[in-house]
Amino acid sequence: MTARAHTRTSCPAASGVGKRLRWWAVVLPVTVFAVLLALSVGGGEARANDAVGLPVAQFLGYLQQSLGS
Repeated sequence: MTARAHTRTSCPAASGVGKRLRWWAVVLPVTVFAVLLALSVGGGEARANDAVGLPVAQFLGYLQQSLGS
């Protein structure tokens, strides 16, 4: 008695060419790119509070002087 081999005729090619991307695989990178682009373009409009930003600015000034730039 022989057993029949079951073959799938409706599956896509084994190379993966026939596979479809999920919706989030396209939307997620586009959204991240748009957010990062908006942050980089709109970054010049942001103003730091002088009382909070002063120590950071001083530290960055010292770091710049020590590097010789």
